[in-house]
Amino acid sequence: AVMTDRVLYCFHHQEPSKAAEDMAVQQIRRMPVVNREPRLLGHVTLSAIARRHDAKRAGNTLKEVVVPGDGESFRH
Repeated sequence: AVMTDRVLYCFHHQEPSKAAEDMAVQQIRRMPVVNREPRLLGHVTLSAIARRHDAKRAGNTLKEVVVPGDGESFRH
C-alpha cells in the first residue's frame, strides 16, 4: 500500500517542538495540521520547523527519521 492505515496529524495551536517530537516517534518528515473541527489547514515539515523555530531539534528529529547508513532513504 502507498498510504498508511491511519492519518497522523497535529493541531494548529500545538508547539512546533511537540510536532517535531511526534514526527521523530512516527519517523515522518511531514504532518497535516488541523483545527479543532478537525479541518485541514495545511501541513508542517521538518524544514519549516528548522527555518522558523528550532533548527537543532529539527536536525535531531531528521536523524531519527533517516535510515542509518543511507542518507537518502527515509522510513515510511
